[in-house]
Amino acid sequence: MKKVTLIGALAMVSLAGAAQAQIWASAAHNYLPGTQEDGSALPVDRTNTANALGVPQNDDSFPDTINFVSLGFGGQLTLSFGEQFKDTIYWYETTFGASFGHFEFADLYVGTGADALSATYHHVANLSNLVEGVPVSLATVQGNTGIFAWDFVKFVDTSSFIGLPYADGFDIDGVGADPIPAPGAAALLGVGGLLAARRRR
Repeated sequence: MKKVTLIGALAMVSLAGAAQAQIWASAAHNYLPGTQEDGSALPVDRTNTANALGVPQNDDSFPDTINFVSLGFGGQLTLSFGEQFKDTIYWYETTFGASFGHFEFADLYVGTGADALSATYHHVANLSNLVEGVPVSLATVQGNTGIFAWDFVKFVDTSSFIGLPYADGFDIDGVGADPIPAPGAAALLGVGGLLAARRRR
């Protein structure tokens, strides 16, 4: 009986670990860069969409390597994770010296569809670099739409002109999400519960 208990416990632990693991954006789509505040093009080193993929550096120090992609004023970027996601978006923005007037904002959307261009998007939240990194719950949009598995996340810059000609809008360092548990994980939960029930008898 002790062996049964151990197997059930391991099953539950394995499932818990799988459910808590974040996934990180792995592909960029439909990058439509905006401009700097003075209307000029964004610096080339700030338009590399690969900088928004994978685990974020989460480093706002200056003048370190550019580890983010800038949306530019009015720009947008869509990301995907190689699998569907649910529940929470974890976003990381980079602003050098945000407290000195670089106030940047973006609208966050999640979408479902076969590809990023034709997907249907739903607004989730307004983001600000002044509170960067605060996880965004998808509970409201999931409740309103009845959709609990998403394919894409989209950011659209909504920054206002603030008198800084070199400002370049919202910058994305990395984006994470909660994965959809694999069918095998759900089966594992069932097995764990069954074994635990047998142990209690």
